[in-house]
Amino acid sequence: MTKLIGLVAIWGLLFLPSTPFAENFEFVECSYTYYTHLHGSSELPIVTNYKQRGVIRGKSENDFLDRSTYFMEGMLTRPPSDGIYLTFSAGRGTYAIVFVDKDGDMILGYEYGDITRHYLGTGPPLSGEFTDGTGKFQGIKGKFTVSKIFGEQVRLKSELKKHLAELEPFGPIGWNDHEMCNVVSGQYELVSQ
Repeated sequence: MTKLIGLVAIWGLLFLPSTPFAENFEFVECSYTYYTHLHGSSELPIVTNYKQRGVIRGKSENDFLDRSTYFMEGMLTRPPSDGIYLTFSAGRGTYAIVFVDKDGDMILGYEYGDITRHYLGTGPPLSGEFTDGTGKFQGIKGKFTVSKIFGEQVRLKSELKKHLAELEPFGPIGWNDHEMCNVVSGQYELVSQ
């Protein structure tokens, strides 16, 4: 009986799909954001298109996405408003994001939440997920949280802002643009196909 149990256990180990191991990561990202309201009516929900381009410095031992860039674009919808920016009601946003690492490998993901309230510091952290990848990131899956930058990250923020200055803006500099820096942390795994 003991031999039979041992054989079944070995057989199970040989033929079970391998279990992926999740890796933790943390990085700091700084970006330029450009936004456009799609209409000016106070009677309709506010719909805003956001475009963001940024640079990343890894803070994990595994150097995940260190020295990468990214491009993000998406829509934020919130209830009609009296037009006072600081009192906007909470909105729902979905933004597609593509990370490109220093080797040219890419990760596709999505970020969720109210980016305006996050930027103003009046809303919760943003959340996100990795859904697809190329090259070394093929089969990637993961989740992350985007939080406002804090404390010792300030030195890194000033370094990243130098690299941001090299990126071309999306539109005229002025009212409809801003820069922000965040700490992004989460877990990812490479799931074999």
